[in-house]
Amino acid sequence: MNLNDWKITLNGQPVVRSDSIDDLFPDTRSKNQKKKDRKEHFKQKRKMRGSLTIELPMEKPWHERIVIKENK
Repeated sequence: MNLNDWKITLNGQPVVRSDSIDDLFPDTRSKNQKKKDRKEHFKQKRKMRGSLTIELPMEKPWHERIVIKENK
């Protein structure tokens, strides 16, 4: 016995099953937006998992660290 053996009704109306959830909720996002959303989803998932993040202070470029002494 499975679900197809029963007639399911809601307020007297038969309940019909869609073959795909895409029929009920079509995705209208662009391809690039889908990629961005997927990337963001996995980024948030990594953060939720409690991965170790290290914040490193930005180091000055080497040419700004050189101190030139003037001869007087």
